[in-house]
Formats: sequence, C-alpha cells, structure tokens
Amino acid sequence: MRLLNSFIHVQQREMREAEEQGMAQGEHNARLEAARRMLAYGDPVDKIADITQLSTEEVKQLQQDMAQ
Repeated sequence: MRLLNSFIHVQQREMREAEEQGMAQGEHNARLEAARRMLAYGDPVDKIADITQLSTEEVKQLQQDMAQ
C-alpha cells in the first residue's frame, strides 16, 4: 500500500510540474505573439522588451526572423 501511495504521489507531482511547464510555455508564446504584433506596428525594440518582459535579444531575433 505504501508503494502505491508513493507512486500516486510521484505521478501527481509530475502532472503538476508538467502543467506548470505548459502554462509557462503558453505565457511565453503569448508574449512572443504580442512582440510580433508590436514589431509589425513599428514599436521600438526597447519598448517591446519592457512591455512583454522578453529580453531585448529575443525581440531583436523576432525582428530579424520577420524580416526574412
């Protein structure tokens, strides 16, 4: 019985961790999409980085990717 309870506890913890990772990835994707839209409107990189909480490097990379 202890082994089963331990297994269930581990499974529940892994499910919570996976859910948290998925939510974090979703939030990051939403920030990237907002940055893409702001770049399309011509907003400056520093402003976009500040508002979206992405790094300046990430925003610059998006800008380069969009230019291709």
